[in-house]
Amino acid sequence: MAVTVSYTEKVPSPKEYMTAGYAEVERKLQCVWADRITLCMELMGYWRSGTYYPPDKYVASGNERLYHVYAYECSVEPIGNYAKALVTVRYKYMDMYSVGDDTVLISESVEPASEFKTLTKTGLFWGTGGDKVALGEDVEAPAIIIRMFDWVYTLHGVWSLGAAYYDLPGKVNSATVYSRALDRTFPAETLLCSNPSASRELTRYGDNFWTITYRFTYRNLGTLADPKGWNYWLRTDNADSNGLDFERLTDGTNNVPIYTLADFSAVIR
Repeated sequence: MAVTVSYTEKVPSPKEYMTAGYAEVERKLQCVWADRITLCMELMGYWRSGTYYPPDKYVASGNERLYHVYAYECSVEPIGNYAKALVTVRYKYMDMYSVGDDTVLISESVEPASEFKTLTKTGLFWGTGGDKVALGEDVEAPAIIIRMFDWVYTLHGVWSLGAAYYDLPGKVNSATVYSRALDRTFPAETLLCSNPSASRELTRYGDNFWTITYRFTYRNLGTLADPKGWNYWLRTDNADSNGLDFERLTDGTNNVPIYTLADFSAVIR
């Protein structure tokens, strides 16, 4: 939403602060005192009656552009006998986006995760051929660490938790899922939804909304071309020189999904 309040920009303004990959900006604006709150509101973005009006985006003059730099903070000082206001507005890089006309803002991050798994001794020996010796009871079972990561997906400005908040934990994706921030497609059954967290916020304009964070743990024991996700299990008795073997469990006829499959599209925008 464009800023509707009339204002003038005071010299020297703007001031730009830049580090590698990051930018902050400070502008000094003057408006009528009675319009100061509206100006701050329109600069920083706000919710009103279920509609989100995004913050003001800073557009740098010159040959180069600054991307994703938005207003996030305002401070106000009176000028004279409160006839006018000096509004100092600060902008910074904010890694959030929306999809289409959706008013929900999204941010993503990645965190390390791992799984410690003790192997069975079945099919494992010391040595090879006629000299091979099965691992005895006095030998500690070997273990491996399966490297994974958590895809942390946060929805900002959600008006209700929705059924997915209660239904998805403990389930895996039934179809491929795309991450815009990572520019990566996760194969089916490689994302396990952990327990989400949510915080309820009351805006300064009286609206209520939720910030919901989902954690999807990515586990792929194969490759992107030949994925082996959460419904694949370690089978040491079938290991060979190419490494450990991971297979699906069956009922003797069909695959048995130990982790229930679910549609993640209600959450992933």
